[in-house]
Amino acid sequence: MENVLMIPGPCDVEQDVLLEMGRQVVCHYGAEWADFYNKTCDLIKELLQVPGEVFIVNGSGHLAVESMVLALGESGEEIGIVDNGHFAHRMIEILETYGIRPKVLEIEWGKAAAPEQVDRFLSKNPAVKSLALVHSETSTGALNPLEEIGCIAKKHGVAFAVDAVSSAGIVPIGMKNYGIDLCAMASQKGFGAPPGLAILAVSKRALEIIRKRKAPTPGWYASLSVWDRFRREQTNFQPYSISMAVNLIFALNKCLRAIKEEGIEQRYKRHCDVASMLRRELNEMGLDIFCKEAEPTPVITVAKMPEVLDSIKLINHLKNKYNILIADGLGKLKGKTVRIGHMGKNACRINIIALLYGIEEFLRKEGII
Repeated sequence: MENVLMIPGPCDVEQDVLLEMGRQVVCHYGAEWADFYNKTCDLIKELLQVPGEVFIVNGSGHLAVESMVLALGESGEEIGIVDNGHFAHRMIEILETYGIRPKVLEIEWGKAAAPEQVDRFLSKNPAVKSLALVHSETSTGALNPLEEIGCIAKKHGVAFAVDAVSSAGIVPIGMKNYGIDLCAMASQKGFGAPPGLAILAVSKRALEIIRKRKAPTPGWYASLSVWDRFRREQTNFQPYSISMAVNLIFALNKCLRAIKEEGIEQRYKRHCDVASMLRRELNEMGLDIFCKEAEPTPVITVAKMPEVLDSIKLINHLKNKYNILIADGLGKLKGKTVRIGHMGKNACRINIIALLYGIEEFLRKEGII
């Protein structure tokens, strides 16, 4: 029996999407293929209201994030990072590997970034030219308020970059209306496709900043300067710098058309309803949700474990008896929390009911309830 992937990603993939992966491989360049690729980018532009370009490259979400943060500023310019979770801190780590020390707004894990905090931070650091944060922080389960923070960034005249790796395709995001300049995504979470594609949406304003840099962004594979050059020079032939994973594009295109058919607002509501059901029942069992003081993301639930239990025991119980995979906590939350993904195909009541049955059985066996 196959495992049900209720981890923070990847999620289970619909059968019709898997069939796209089984199509014969086609040439990754030429007018016919470029047209299909560009139409796939257009679906993302429509979904996120992108006032610029979309780039898709072979790689994980980390590649999109790395490309995004490297494009934020010239050498010597200050980059602001809102750090309220494991993946927010990962952006700091990426920049430091390139010798860039960002200005950091530290916020307690489990809490969302408040617009007034960001406002004060940017007021105290006028040299900061760009600001980056994670929208849906899968280490804590918190959802940061994009639109409000985007308004603050616009007020201070800084470029606004967002890691939406887990939220895009589920939570409505309007890049134009929210003032987002760069938005990093991946294929395997909210979009519901197999892993392997890094996606980056870039506003016209950000493209102009990148094109006017004194020096190109560092590196080559992760360089948005390189991606932009190939997009401009070879739009109708090969609008990227690598050999494209064509079957992954087939699968992503199928997912994007399904999201369009369902409607992003309805899709968001479906995920919110399932998440609320799960959290309500976990609370009934005596398990606390980690991000009590923030709006929780609808894509994942982070639940605290009773102090007398290690999370691995519950993870193994669900895997061995019910073929359900959930994930351990990250960083300082390892062993203390479990992370339950409910994205795409798995955002359905039947999966949540089976999961809850297994958790309740485990807690009773351990004498917790």
